[in-house]
Amino acid sequence: MRKNSRQILETAAFAAVMLMCVLTGGCFQCCTPEKTTQAEPVVSQPRLDDAESLEIKLMAWNIWRGQDADAKRFGRIVSLINHAKPDVLCMVETYGRAKEIAEQCDFDYYTVYGGDMGNVSVFSRYPITEEIAVFNAFNSGAVEIQLPNERKIIVCTVWLHYLPDYLKNIYTHTPEQLVADEKKTRHAEILKILKDLDGYIANADEVPVILAGDFNSPSHLDWGENCKDRNMGKVVRWPVSKAMENAGFTDAYREIYSDAQMQLGWTWSPMWEVKHLDRIDYVYYRGKPIKAQNATVFGTVVQDKAFPSDHSALLITLSVK
Repeated sequence: MRKNSRQILETAAFAAVMLMCVLTGGCFQCCTPEKTTQAEPVVSQPRLDDAESLEIKLMAWNIWRGQDADAKRFGRIVSLINHAKPDVLCMVETYGRAKEIAEQCDFDYYTVYGGDMGNVSVFSRYPITEEIAVFNAFNSGAVEIQLPNERKIIVCTVWLHYLPDYLKNIYTHTPEQLVADEKKTRHAEILKILKDLDGYIANADEVPVILAGDFNSPSHLDWGENCKDRNMGKVVRWPVSKAMENAGFTDAYREIYSDAQMQLGWTWSPMWEVKHLDRIDYVYYRGKPIKAQNATVFGTVVQDKAFPSDHSALLITLSVK
């Protein structure tokens, strides 16, 4: 059969490649026509609803009196959020900045207790399908979020009372006194929040539940025998973290970094001069379909005048099947 001009050119090119392989000692196999002319196979990307799991990034952050943030500090808050790129953001001390943050960071959002002037907020890049009243609206607010893989999650932002000042009391009170101090405020508050979410928690293996925010209380996981040297020689079974554990929740940060002596992950305080650095901001989760994959703390320099809040920001990557 007579060859057309294209076939002649392809044959000549192939002959030239073979000659070059021979002259340079190259491998003939990697220069066969099949290898040089065959297109790369097209691999179809799995759709989200076909995938085994979806990774989401969830941030917990007390932005420190949002209503008082001037343009410079507020700009730094927005910049950090856009840098971290959370899919869900549990914010405390929002105070009048929810709408601005949602607009500048491309979120849907829910805030309680006085509308946009509310303390606690939940921001989401995914649709918020239900708003859930929980305990006192100043302390907590929850939503149901629809994820792209047809899974739903319940997310509750939490703020617990700042009193009593345990950071003052740890130097003079016994472990038993420190536990008793928590009973009237923070411990009582978390028990009421958990009670109001009881129906959702019972269904967590179908719809996972996340509680995140500023708990203003240390964790018993950070105050064990292995951490006595940094905790004034004390072992304290802090009741708020114990209540979360007893309710079946996993401390996401401590799930990733199990040794508190090696990796404390403190969140108080990057702004103030404090005698004792501690972890008081958390992401807790419960449910078989959900698991922590990674943890990052933003704001890890003591007395960092450029950091826009007195709390560090905690970012957790979660897989949701």
